[in-house]
Amino acid sequence: MKTIYISGKIGSDVITQKIYDKFKAAQDLFLEKGWRVINPCNEKFQIDIAKHVGIVKRKHKKAGVEFNEYSWILLYDLHMLAYCDAIYLLRDWSHSDGARTEYYFAVGLKKQIIFQDENDARRYTWNLCYENIKRGFPPPGYLDHGIGYAARKFFDEHKEEFWIPTE
Repeated sequence: MKTIYISGKIGSDVITQKIYDKFKAAQDLFLEKGWRVINPCNEKFQIDIAKHVGIVKRKHKKAGVEFNEYSWILLYDLHMLAYCDAIYLLRDWSHSDGARTEYYFAVGLKKQIIFQDENDARRYTWNLCYENIKRGFPPPGYLDHGIGYAARKFFDEHKEEFWIPTE
């Protein structure tokens, strides 16, 4: 069973119902598809992160070292993402410093990248084609009409690997 991490803009100390609902919709979609889901807005995840950050905070205080809570929360998120096979980027992911960090971390670890937004998925596959052209990707025949054509063709043939809308 594959595991996926949901990433998107949270942006506050308190998770609002609207934020919770958008993450929950993505969680339900992937549970339905048979995935194991890591949802950072999930109550259990929030309890686990509070415990983790609390322990680190006490250690910093005891050592007299400055403590940056956001850094430790993000580090915990990345730790959980490292165990996943894929990341699902909600439509607003690019408006969040944390979600962008999670994206680059996932790319660096060669995780499967899946987008909620079709335009984000198309840009990603275009970059994938462009960056890997010297390594024999995209496959032969794709580049006969240029990189733009190759990226469009590759996306159209493989879009279910990169784009899964929740609506």
